[in-house]
Amino acid sequence: MHGNTRALETVLAEVADVDLVLNLGDILSGAVDPRGTLDLLADRPDILTIRGNHERQILTFSAERMSTSDRHAADVLTTADRAWLAGLPETVEPAPGVFAFHASPGEDLRYLNETVTAAGLRPATVAEIVERLGDA
Repeated sequence: MHGNTRALETVLAEVADVDLVLNLGDILSGAVDPRGTLDLLADRPDILTIRGNHERQILTFSAERMSTSDRHAADVLTTADRAWLAGLPETVEPAPGVFAFHASPGEDLRYLNETVTAAGLRPATVAEIVERLGDA
């Protein structure tokens, strides 16, 4: 949702009757409202939330190394917010046989279903997907 609280609120209203909401990361990094998005998610422990690459970058990159949107999000975080983000898992198994992650297991920047080439994106082959999934 990249810091878009209104979009998150809209989605949550649409899925109010579902059994489980799973958030696959990249929560705050965006110029809309990272503070509001964090506050909403932190108050909803019923939403399973995992860490994406932007959460990792916000927690580990120096300000000079961050993108503008990551820096904007980082600037609104308190020590408690940082601890909450750091406590988010990289993967979850919300039900038997269901394994959830951001991008690819163990690599939050590597696409699972697409392969980046010099010419752009192309669909990943089955062999590439299997290799990226590893022992997941």
